[in-house]
Amino acid sequence: MEYNKTELCDLFIKYKSDKCPQILHSYSNEYYNLLNDIKDNVKNVIEIGIGNDELMKPICGFSYEVGASLRAWRDFFNNANIYGLDIREDVLFNENRINTFYTDQSKEIELEKTIKNIKEFNNNESLEFDLIIDDGSHIVEHMLLSINTLAKHLKVGGIYIIEDIQHKDINIFTNLKIDNFEIIKIHTGLNYWDDFVAYKKIK
Repeated sequence: MEYNKTELCDLFIKYKSDKCPQILHSYSNEYYNLLNDIKDNVKNVIEIGIGNDELMKPICGFSYEVGASLRAWRDFFNNANIYGLDIREDVLFNENRINTFYTDQSKEIELEKTIKNIKEFNNNESLEFDLIIDDGSHIVEHMLLSINTLAKHLKVGGIYIIEDIQHKDINIFTNLKIDNFEIIKIHTGLNYWDDFVAYKKIK
């Protein structure tokens, strides 16, 4: 299948992120369509899952560097701070407009502690997020726990994306009911792990 390259495709290719079809997943075009019109207004982004060399270099190539998609999001969202969350402390790093934090997405208490840490880091107890992307463990129970825990920290109009859903599990996420949220995109990709669902907070 042919894909028209977007700005997000170019950024994911530049940083060796697997979110574009030129490397692996068929997300970048869909993400561009979802996010391009709001990109200048996005201020705070969370991505669960920073990546690591052992997992990503065989997929993305040996020039891959940890935090590839975080850097792509930073460049795409010119006015945003990007927060990466991961259970592996050895992949945590900080650089311009990117700060990363430990979390365990299998535990509500750890997710809440991480959000508290981000708010304290910004000295802003009322901080809300415009976009949250779950690219973490890809374990269904963890995905469900994470969205049910973190949804309240999205601002109204904010978007929550769960990616790398297996085909066999997609109905779990399309049938998921969360108060004040609606599904705005169901993407069924070309391979077994290439699906995502995007939800929007409506009030």
